[in-house]
Amino acid sequence: MQLTLIDSDELDVWIVKYYLAGRRSFSMKTEDVIKDTLRLERFIKMMGFTYRVYTEGIDVVTIYGVDKLIDKAKAIGVPIHNIENYDPDYEIGKDFINGLVNIRYKKKDSFDYL
Repeated sequence: MQLTLIDSDELDVWIVKYYLAGRRSFSMKTEDVIKDTLRLERFIKMMGFTYRVYTEGIDVVTIYGVDKLIDKAKAIGVPIHNIENYDPDYEIGKDFINGLVNIRYKKKDSFDYL
């Protein structure tokens, strides 16, 4: 499914409320994935929704040559994090390679078909 693409410069309370209150999925082009992910997390919490954050293309760890110890910690940490955030309203996917943050509404009453 193609997500609506917005630019991080357009990220303000009204834009986010439009997408979040409407339970819409969208994608955001950004130069700072981490900073904008944190901003989105705050907006989602503020509106009373739950969320789960993950890194898209998890093999990115291998590409950047991160230490094996971190890989092991991640192997343990990711499943625990997923259990803590079981059945979230939104999933936030961080795509570092393409400079995107993908926000997907996950509940059954999603209005993406509109």
